[in-house]
Amino acid sequence: MNYSSTTLNFEILALDTSEKSNVKSAIDLLYLFRSYGELWKNASLDERNLMITDGDATLEVQKVNSDVGVDKTFLIKITGNYDWLEAKRINILNFLYSQKFDSLYVLLDQVSEQIACTLYPLIYQLENTLRTYLTKFMVTKVGLSWWKITATNELSKKVNDRKNNEKEFSEFIDNKLYLADFGDLGQLIYKHSSGFITKEDILKKIFEVEETPEAIRKLKNELQSNYQKFFCEHFKDKNFQKKWEEMEKIRHKVAHNNLFTNSDLETGKELFEDLINIITTATEEVDKVILQQEEKEAIEESIENSFEELDNFISIITETKESANRALSSLSEPLSKMLSETSSIQKSLRQSTRGVTQKLSEEYDKSMQSQQEVVKHFSERLSEQTNQCSTVKHKNNAKRNKKSNKET
Repeated sequence: MNYSSTTLNFEILALDTSEKSNVKSAIDLLYLFRSYGELWKNASLDERNLMITDGDATLEVQKVNSDVGVDKTFLIKITGNYDWLEAKRINILNFLYSQKFDSLYVLLDQVSEQIACTLYPLIYQLENTLRTYLTKFMVTKVGLSWWKITATNELSKKVNDRKNNEKEFSEFIDNKLYLADFGDLGQLIYKHSSGFITKEDILKKIFEVEETPEAIRKLKNELQSNYQKFFCEHFKDKNFQKKWEEMEKIRHKVAHNNLFTNSDLETGKELFEDLINIITTATEEVDKVILQQEEKEAIEESIENSFEELDNFISIITETKESANRALSSLSEPLSKMLSETSSIQKSLRQSTRGVTQKLSEEYDKSMQSQQEVVKHFSERLSEQTNQCSTVKHKNNAKRNKKSNKET
């Protein structure tokens, strides 16, 4: 790609929300950019217009008024040709981040726009080339009912839900493949790269084969139908799935108008060349593929068996659920009875507990009353003994006094 004559724009909104940057003004930030040698060859700084110029490249800084309390908010506008600007975008963002601008937003990136506009036609061509191949092969080799026997239930539902997305052409054509996504188209190829063969054929050949390495290798080759050999040779053996999935990631970025680097562009172009050659070669060889009637039947039988296995699985799940419901239903009556009995037991226990509690309370009251009576009786006896002791003591004192008087 050469956009050397086209001037492209790249704009960034930079905020220092944590107040950690040393930048105070637009002129401070401009001088910091001028000191970043990796950006410039022979740059000049214009303080009046707050701009740096280096040949066809320019960098302009503007202070932005913020109503949310972030004083250090700046708009940086960079212009230059593709070759210069594509390589400098990450450098500029990294430089701002190193200067403690913790919130950075890309407002405009015409480099990514150019890359996306270059990749989109390639993706469009590639996607529709695979649609061409699938239509030609499936309709002419498998039959008009190919969609019914090869599309998954999920894909069929998706396509059916989108049938109103395109009404003009659908009135006249079968447009199912145009309603399928990029990834869905790839899935149709991956699926058929494994091929189909009947179980009876496999068993017959296994019993007949000689037990030698050469005979086994020959058997493995014979077990591949023409159908399988074709898909393996033209898709699986050329690493189609991995390349298609890598291209799908780029396709998503284009569809969502994301940001791109030159590496995305080069990878996309390389994948396009590889994939378009794989599909084109396969399309040119379609007429050489001859499917026998038994091979077509084997294809349909294999798909139908897959659906039967799914139906059987669903039936098992349904039966299991019904059995569980029946078991729960049979247990409901005994459980209800058990709960009722438990409730009665709890009630009896509460009543019994209430009676025991009342009896204990009465016994406690009686015990306390007895203790009080004993204490009262003991107190009365103690008082009587105390009085008697006082009387005896009084009498003894009187006798001692009388005796003392006589001696005197």
